[in-house]
Amino acid sequence: MKYNRNAILMILISSMAVFMVSCGSGNPSTPGGGAPSKLFHRCLGVWKVEFDIEHHQIDVIKQTNQNYPVDSWLPAPQFKYIDFNFETNIIDVNVVVENSFETDAHDPRMIFYTDGSNNMVQDYDHLTALYDIPGGEVLNPFKYFCKDEPSRIFKSKSVYTENMQILLPDVEPIPEMLIGFEASQGQHCVEPYAFANFKSGFVYPQKGSSGFYEIDVYDWQNNVNNVAVYCPEITGRSYESFTNTIENTWSVNLINYNEAPAGEYQAIIMAGSDDAGLLVLAEMVTITIHQDLVPPRWVATEGLVNATAGNGIVNLYWGMATDYESPQPIRYLVYVDQDDYPWDQEPIERNWHDPYTVTGLTNGITYYFGVRCRDTADPPNIDTNTVVLAQTPKE
Repeated sequence: MKYNRNAILMILISSMAVFMVSCGSGNPSTPGGGAPSKLFHRCLGVWKVEFDIEHHQIDVIKQTNQNYPVDSWLPAPQFKYIDFNFETNIIDVNVVVENSFETDAHDPRMIFYTDGSNNMVQDYDHLTALYDIPGGEVLNPFKYFCKDEPSRIFKSKSVYTENMQILLPDVEPIPEMLIGFEASQGQHCVEPYAFANFKSGFVYPQKGSSGFYEIDVYDWQNNVNNVAVYCPEITGRSYESFTNTIENTWSVNLINYNEAPAGEYQAIIMAGSDDAGLLVLAEMVTITIHQDLVPPRWVATEGLVNATAGNGIVNLYWGMATDYESPQPIRYLVYVDQDDYPWDQEPIERNWHDPYTVTGLTNGITYYFGVRCRDTADPPNIDTNTVVLAQTPKE
């Protein structure tokens, strides 16, 4: 996989400042970028979670450091041990959260701070910069609660459970990670709340190859105003902007300007809205650069169309070929031999399909000709047509 998480996020911080909350220097990142009355996110606790694999015990420890901008504390989440896979180092847990307040809230989510840790929730929902701790990565994965509730309402005195798969690469001595919990009160979160139906196009290694990508973005206020993708390994740019095509659907024609080779690349899609200030919802997606294994296709008649003889020459005629996978010019390979299988000869390469005159031929001898087309893939693909025409030069 062509992916370095830390490198992506470090560059993302500087190149995508218009899309997210800045870390600042020495202070915790809290929602900002707009009038405070418009931002209803509240941090409801930060805890350290310690995983004692040997004894199947998980301890949740309240963090009261001034760096954690907690508004009001929920009861500590309960992490209930289910299983640990010693082959994958993934722990399976159920996490229980209770709304102990007298009021309802909206869009509750648990944030996993991955700063300085290789621990990572595998079944996360999306990424956020909300209530980030100083330093380290800006974007962190989170898990939604109340996804099955109407309008995702976190009801007063209610209890909800989410299953989580958490990677613990090093289980000695006792792995730990920081989590935060936040919800919106007064109204739903102002930034988009979900991505869905990500559709990948087909992009190939050749420079300029492009593919059509599409994603649905949902916002409670229905006012999404920007969607962008960050994948400079492919695009060679800080980000590419999507266009709103219909209702909640956004699309982009992603171009491989960087001649990225075949493989899988991690990209980050970010979405903001009119009233969200610098807050964004983010999603990690995989973009595949496909190996080009398809030869060019002839537009009309396949291969050599006609051959006319002259004095020591033969004029060859063929049509145009096209290649959706390789946007660069197609080459035409002319084969000449004195038997009826010219394909084993070294071809003459032509850049265009205009008539070509083969010279230096001996009058009275029959020659056999064929033309095939080749793309610019690495390795190149050559069509396999078997059209062979014979002609005998004469005075």
